[in-house]
Amino acid sequence: MPESIKAEPIDYIFTTFPPVSRAQTIRSSSSTTPLPEPVMSSGNTTVADDALMADMNAHYTPHGSSDGTMEMDDVVLATSTPTVSQGTRSMPQRRQHDRGVGTSSAADIVHNTDALHTLALGSRELIKTIQSLSALNIEATLPSLPKFVVVGDQSAGKSSIIEACCDITLPRSEGTCTRCPFEITTTALTEGTDGAWRCTISLVSAYSYSPFALPQDAFHPWHATQRQITMFAVVTNKSQLEHQLKLAQLAILNPDKDPASFATLRDPSQATMIVGFSPNIIRLEVQAPEQPELSFFDLPGAINVHPDETQQHLVGFIKAVIESYLRDPQTKISLTCGADQDVENCTAFRFIKDSQAIDRCFGVLTKLDLVHISRMKIVERMLNRKDYALPQGSWFVTKQPSQSDLEAGISHEEARNIEHSFFNQPYWQRVVQDFPQQVGIGNLQQAISQIYTGTIRDHLPEIIERVNARYAAITQELAGFAEEPSHPASIVTSEVHKVQFAISVQLDPDGPAKNLYKRTLTKLINFATELHKLQPTIDWQTRGYVQPPFSVDDSSDDDATPSKVVNTPAPKVKGSKGSGSAVTSVGAGRKHQLPTRSTPGPTTARKLFANQTPSQASKSTIAPTAFTLAQIREEYDVSDPDPRATNSSHVTNSLTLTTLRPWTQSTTAALSRIQNDFLTSLTAIVNEILAPRLRTKFYATMQVLLATNAKSLFHKASLAINHALEKEQYRPMLTANTDRWKLLAAPVEAKLSEQRHRKRVEEHFDRVEAHLDASKHSSTELRLKRASEAVWRAANADPYTRYVPHLVKIVTYYGIAASRFADTVTGIVTFELCREFGETVEAVLKKGLKMGDDGACKKLLEEDPGRERMRLRLLEEKSRLEMARAELEKVGGLV
Repeated sequence: MPESIKAEPIDYIFTTFPPVSRAQTIRSSSSTTPLPEPVMSSGNTTVADDALMADMNAHYTPHGSSDGTMEMDDVVLATSTPTVSQGTRSMPQRRQHDRGVGTSSAADIVHNTDALHTLALGSRELIKTIQSLSALNIEATLPSLPKFVVVGDQSAGKSSIIEACCDITLPRSEGTCTRCPFEITTTALTEGTDGAWRCTISLVSAYSYSPFALPQDAFHPWHATQRQITMFAVVTNKSQLEHQLKLAQLAILNPDKDPASFATLRDPSQATMIVGFSPNIIRLEVQAPEQPELSFFDLPGAINVHPDETQQHLVGFIKAVIESYLRDPQTKISLTCGADQDVENCTAFRFIKDSQAIDRCFGVLTKLDLVHISRMKIVERMLNRKDYALPQGSWFVTKQPSQSDLEAGISHEEARNIEHSFFNQPYWQRVVQDFPQQVGIGNLQQAISQIYTGTIRDHLPEIIERVNARYAAITQELAGFAEEPSHPASIVTSEVHKVQFAISVQLDPDGPAKNLYKRTLTKLINFATELHKLQPTIDWQTRGYVQPPFSVDDSSDDDATPSKVVNTPAPKVKGSKGSGSAVTSVGAGRKHQLPTRSTPGPTTARKLFANQTPSQASKSTIAPTAFTLAQIREEYDVSDPDPRATNSSHVTNSLTLTTLRPWTQSTTAALSRIQNDFLTSLTAIVNEILAPRLRTKFYATMQVLLATNAKSLFHKASLAINHALEKEQYRPMLTANTDRWKLLAAPVEAKLSEQRHRKRVEEHFDRVEAHLDASKHSSTELRLKRASEAVWRAANADPYTRYVPHLVKIVTYYGIAASRFADTVTGIVTFELCREFGETVEAVLKKGLKMGDDGACKKLLEEDPGRERMRLRLLEEKSRLEMARAELEKVGGLV
């Protein structure tokens, strides 16, 4: 492969594209430090100055182009970082000393032939960690990592600075300027390698070239796409690196061709380029023994104007690219300026000020051999931080090889010897003595290492927190996805067994507290209580009784104020004609006629669950049947005008059935609550066990099978309960246990008789004491005492006594029937539903899910293709984050 390659000039065929996408989201620094006014030379020199200048010229003759610069784009040095306190400590100040005492010479300059070892001295693990994090491509979690950037104007000597730091050779032939970003990574060789120098070149494509697509963003005609890395070449001979980089750049500039077609091209000058510039990256991974870990981004130098009027858009593009790095608060900056020009005229310096990045910057002066004696004072004042002071640190001075030295192929060691000799000149010896830590490439390397390492250390806590937070979020998100099954039938069988077991626990009478069975039993007990609360009520007021008016004693009234009279109207008699009562149909005017039966048939049974939610049922108002004494008398008198007749059982049966009518609504509400709880519990079981498979057909089918089986059994139970309710509401059924009847009837009779007696006493004494003030009425206890006397009883016989036994039968029967029906419902629900559901669930699921069929089970476990792609992306990101966590754990103790 040729050592030097000629190429046709291609400087004026660049294609415009916007800065990298990350630049659109980088935060601008809010802090800015005002710079002092530049100190310009007056142009007048002293005799001593002239003599010193003559001595300098005698020792060192400047070349036409110093520091190896030429008319071409230079490079920007960078790595990946945040802003820091440790990384922002000031650089060394001028040494104060007396002449002749403790003086330093050029020999005291830090001089290390291993350019990279010095740069990462004592910081290898921190830098290697950032390098590894950057390679993981987790920009969503870490949009920016600690960076170190070298900026400067075109031909300011940045390329020489980078080469001195990395001990590599960049393309320098005419027409081969930097036309795409270069990422240069240095890495120490691992154990087991042959220990030889090597450089791996890869192409990182994050943008596609679409010149005919509609402009959608500032990158047109380049559009962001998924990042891809393509291996291009492995170089083991340093002398061949420059040639391979030219080929890699051609591959980047021809996005429509296979990069492999350029890897073996012998003469790059014979190749054409589709585009003049690309946002895609050429990555260099340099490996050598004891190599420190660093990462550099090589970008164009700053320009104010392009020589080709048709390419003026590149001026704005280059500015945008540079400022995208400068505005990142995690970026530390080294400003490269030629010592022979005024800093205020430096375009890159203006970019730094515009980006409010002065507080993260220090400077490097190049082209020292071109400095006129009149500017030496300015250089010294800059080193002493009196002119153009940079808050991040001091200015440095270095001397890099000239263009003729580079063309001669001098080595890195020879370049350092040239720098050593240059600073041994008389005037520069004084600079070395005053600023020993700001002279030479070795000191610059140490400064970069200190600032960069401090920046990493200060930002490690934030980086660790970001990685851990994203890792936790992805882990939680992945919990909602099902893994791809290797044995579908086994997985389905295993999950079904888990569901069956969970259901059996919920339906176990001896299971945990508040399981489904015990909650159902509680609802059934509440249902029985509700039935007893619907026991009929009786208004014992005598028909036609009107409470007489009585005076209310009010001592605050004037004597002239007549007594206040309160008149309480008698309540309307339910069951009388025109009353509209529900009981009017009970034999009113029709002797011994049973009420029309309104019991639920099969259709009604199905409606016990349909079209009614538990909340609706619970909100329904269910009132017990209310009788009045007048109504009872009318019903029985119509049926049996003769008070001595005893054939009144037909009326009693009719009134008894009337009291059972509210059971239909009460039963419907109770069963709705039970069904809802049952189905909700089944859903909760499936949701918990099949949480990772919520979007699979397996989950949906499982839910349908369980719900369908439960509803089927509920319908079966509702038919049985409806049949029992129909029997209760058809005709009163006498109990065979007469002793129980007597036991229950006795207290009912005593209670009802007492209620009627108290009401009669109240009505009697209200009439007798009507003329008295209300405050002078007898107490209830006194009234009852007087009414217990035989004389009072003989004088006040109750014509309604004959109706009390009938009411005793109605109320007593209601209590027996309510208990009997509640027990029936409880038995049906606990047997037909709870027990039978637990026994049938296995067969239902086995048949419906086709357990044992691998093909059918695989289809059940499949998710939506889009979600599967998302799951795989999350798994890939999780894997990267796990690697990031492992890297961060290695340096966690350095935080």
